[in-house]
Amino acid sequence: LGRLGALIALRIAGLPPTELYLSGVPKFAFGTAGEVLLAVAVGISLDRVVNLNRFSMHAVYRNRLVRAFLGTARPPDQRHPDRYTQFDPTDSVRLASTVSPRLFHVFGITLNKTSGKDTARAQRKGEPFIVTPLHCGAASLGPVVKNRPSGAYIATRYYAGADQETGVCDEQHGITLGTAMTLSGAAVSPNMGYHSSFLVAFVMTLFNVRLGAWLPNPGWQCIDKKTAERSGPRFSLPSLLQEFLGQSDDKGKYIYLSDGGHFDNLGLYEMLRRRCGTIVVVDAGCDPDYGYFDLSHTLQQARIDMGIQVTFKPAIKVGEVDLPTQFARATIQYPEIKSECKGELRSACKGNMVYIKPWLPADAPVELAAFKKIKKNFPHDTTANQFFTESDFESYRALGEHLTKTALLGCVEDWRLWPRTLAKVFSIRARNISV
Repeated sequence: LGRLGALIALRIAGLPPTELYLSGVPKFAFGTAGEVLLAVAVGISLDRVVNLNRFSMHAVYRNRLVRAFLGTARPPDQRHPDRYTQFDPTDSVRLASTVSPRLFHVFGITLNKTSGKDTARAQRKGEPFIVTPLHCGAASLGPVVKNRPSGAYIATRYYAGADQETGVCDEQHGITLGTAMTLSGAAVSPNMGYHSSFLVAFVMTLFNVRLGAWLPNPGWQCIDKKTAERSGPRFSLPSLLQEFLGQSDDKGKYIYLSDGGHFDNLGLYEMLRRRCGTIVVVDAGCDPDYGYFDLSHTLQQARIDMGIQVTFKPAIKVGEVDLPTQFARATIQYPEIKSECKGELRSACKGNMVYIKPWLPADAPVELAAFKKIKKNFPHDTTANQFFTESDFESYRALGEHLTKTALLGCVEDWRLWPRTLAKVFSIRARNISV
């Protein structure tokens, strides 16, 4: 093959092989050069037909998440899984088909920018990227208007849906629910926001360890419908080189997306951007010392970027293990802003936030106290342990029910009479909560 490659290269160059032999070049050089050229040719050929995201740990992780959560939520008589893998392509659905007036999914994902010119925000190495049933994109993308990006979004039904993930009858209308869920939890990646490290990126790319994915850039100036629908780069080598060197950014045709926790682990930042009047935050991160890093990190970035001030009354005490019996409350102060695109002026306003963090109170059910004796880390198990049992799941579910019920009982005297909407819950001044 090496000799054949050398002959082909020489013919393309228009040089007879005999002339080079007479020039004193060793014979083995032709074989070596041929092997290199052939390897490059094969690599480029395979690069066009092999999807970088499909042949990585991203696809493996997605299959397991879909099987574990979406598959088990379906009635057994509706599933027709493969007898060997137990995967059923119809377990996942296209996200654009999940539009509902009651529940609107907003998946928080990190757009990795490990290289850039904004030195004031160099620590972040990423920006928030959202995936919803309607649009996919980021406010940090798009043309710059008065020193600020205008934002770039693509309709979800046309974004990253080229793969037939949901079966042979798949109509490929945009990104799937399984892919969005996987990207939102892709914690292990060569580039991972403020956790990024050149050495880690080098090693992980070398061994193809990647839970995130390379998808089309909504802010790319030349993007068209065909490019937007692709589920991975047409040529993977440029993306791999960026990943290998830890130099991913938002300037190219494709961007690298990873765990939303690499920028905001609570999903709070995008809710503040939308100026929501009522926000409920459940901070289930592993925080046994109650350092509140995820909360403080997000609030700091929201204040820097959007001028939004969140004030807890009473203030949360860092290192405090015994939290209040109910939830912590905060007031959100939204500043006056002017939309550069529409010219609209939005006046300053206030909002409310409720913050719930898992802890084990003294009046918790006996089964939870007993489980704590068995698992010392409860309720702060790290997600690095992927072996989650039935007892783990039920214990966390029961704890969430107990904490929420206790919080709502602080608003009304009878649990059966608690208001059916969160707006009514917030309108009642609790007897035992400082507001």
